[in-house]
Amino acid sequence: MRIHPATESTELRVEVLESIQPVTSTPGACPTSSSSPDVSGDPGSPGRVQFVADGQFVEQSSAERYADRKLLLITQNLKDQLDAETVREAERKEREKKEDEKAQTEAAFAEGTPRKVGSDQKAKGEARRMRRKGLPIRNADPHAFHKQVETLPVKRKLRVYDPEALEKLRESKQISDADVRKRNAAIFKDLEPKGAWRRVETPRNLDAVLALEQTHPHFSEVIRFVADRLALAKVSRRPVGIPPMLLAGPPGVGKTHFCETLAKVLGVPVRRHPMDQAETSSALLGSEVTWGNTRVGLVFEMLAQGDYANPVVILDELDKATGFSRSADPTAVLHSLLEPVSASRVRDQSVEVELDASLITWIATSNYPWLIAPTLRSRMRAFHICMPDAEQAIRVAHAVVAAATEDAGVRMGRAPDKAFVLALAHLSAREIYQLTGSAIAQAVRQGRAVVSTKDLPAEVLGDDSGREPTKHVH
Repeated sequence: MRIHPATESTELRVEVLESIQPVTSTPGACPTSSSSPDVSGDPGSPGRVQFVADGQFVEQSSAERYADRKLLLITQNLKDQLDAETVREAERKEREKKEDEKAQTEAAFAEGTPRKVGSDQKAKGEARRMRRKGLPIRNADPHAFHKQVETLPVKRKLRVYDPEALEKLRESKQISDADVRKRNAAIFKDLEPKGAWRRVETPRNLDAVLALEQTHPHFSEVIRFVADRLALAKVSRRPVGIPPMLLAGPPGVGKTHFCETLAKVLGVPVRRHPMDQAETSSALLGSEVTWGNTRVGLVFEMLAQGDYANPVVILDELDKATGFSRSADPTAVLHSLLEPVSASRVRDQSVEVELDASLITWIATSNYPWLIAPTLRSRMRAFHICMPDAEQAIRVAHAVVAAATEDAGVRMGRAPDKAFVLALAHLSAREIYQLTGSAIAQAVRQGRAVVSTKDLPAEVLGDDSGREPTKHVH
């Protein structure tokens, strides 16, 4: 036997000479145990056994053979452990290799370029980051996007405009403004290779949607309504959208935050349209082409210039929409956009192209729903969102603090502890988000990688006099 020189700190590697074979000195003479073994060196004496190694005889007593057998057993156990560790390490490396190749394939598929093993590390990293954030992977190459959509089943795609209308956009002979003609030509150049079809994205399973009840328990009714529509879409033979929804509730209950989280789970783009700043309907369906500063609307940008036929549009604070006059009412076009039949043929005024917006998921938020026109309310499924109870408030606080920490964009030593979350649980989702961001900023300024309740304002924590914590009003 010899000890392998390359030993590690916690492992002893013993290499056994496999060529050693036990033999007896004479045929038929088996060695017998003896209380006083003969060590005279006679090959045939009892208590001795002869080993042949490289043509030479080596004699061992019974005690020596017992020690050798014990050492062989320990060596075999160590060898088995080393073999198992080697197998596990090989399996781990194989899994990592497959994950890297999968990420490279997705990144190259998204970019529309053939994949090369070991190349395009930047695209692979970008694909990983987008998946981690829950964002859809966009396609930079319109030709590749067109080929990808062609392979999708009918229920997974929708033609959002007529290709002939796009051809008219290129000509634009009736338009006298040279700048508008130049703009239309640029739009045609971008859209023509991409085609008129767009993806209809749905989650692979409903568990991710239903899991939102853990972080947004006071939105349970909305979550189940969306899950039911997605279940219908899975068994339907054609695309099925989510009907328009109205989320009404007190300020700061987390309506907008929930809408953005829902869009992330659905895997589609989301656009927030503040209705309190809208003065005309041009932001949705474009401005008149006769205007010098004409531009396309939000619907054209998300459908024609985007990749998906079912994005999420948040009509934030719909009850605060006002206009200069009745003709400039910013909510007027919503009567067509919120009705699936008429939404399939809406026209952008800036480019004069009809669009199929029937699959857009419209979610309106409101503090005072009775201020919204009854004709609009009748087109939406209304949900009243109440402030969460004590147990729900803690779960909401955990989710909002985690979201605010992630949005801060800095790497903290550890996540905010339970005491920090409980100190904010009595506040609204908007206040929790704002105070968490402020606490992180204060900790970073002071060179700390951990936030605590000391980073929160005194009025939030209260004082020894028993005064109730003061809520921030926004």
